[in-house]
Amino acid sequence: VGWPIVLSTLVGSTNLVRETTDEETALVFRVIKGGYRMSALSAASGWVLIANLPPAERKATLALIERAPEAEFRELARKKTLINKMLGEVQRDGCCLRSRGVMRQTISAVPILAPSMAASAGGYCLRSRDEIRQTIIAVPIHTPSGTPLAALSLRFFSTAMSQAEALSRYLAPLQETARKIGAAYEARQLGASGAVPTIASSHAA
Repeated sequence: VGWPIVLSTLVGSTNLVRETTDEETALVFRVIKGGYRMSALSAASGWVLIANLPPAERKATLALIERAPEAEFRELARKKTLINKMLGEVQRDGCCLRSRGVMRQTISAVPILAPSMAASAGGYCLRSRDEIRQTIIAVPIHTPSGTPLAALSLRFFSTAMSQAEALSRYLAPLQETARKIGAAYEARQLGASGAVPTIASSHAA
């Protein structure tokens, strides 16, 4: 589709990027690579992952976030009624859609002159650019038997299209890709060992 796609899982209270197409597209401002971590509640993928955990595992994950370094997410995780309502909405919708700023630049420029002109020249230009925003659509990856595995997300520049247009274009293909990944993973794991690892086994590692 051109826009970057990320596959991620939960590790403790963080969202861990496992695979990404960032280096295969020019439609990024900041390249994300495998191994990158962020607070689970700061990422659309993290919301999808937590929302699809079994109740006991969701409770345990939120308890970890209550002790996380980021005050914003600690406080949110402690508001049990609110956070569970928000997670319930994500689970009901089958996706999470979030928008965030990714870059605000200040640029300084000075002239480059020949030595004969340097003595009489001077000055510089300092300018700031407005924050650039991106929107992320994330969907869960389940096995056909319902085991939650990971999240698949796509991000795009918020000025490129509306959220409604993005959902119309990309939600169904993302969900279909997630379905195929889940089915292939389960078939491979059952063929190898007869058991399918879960999100819980991943974020307990």
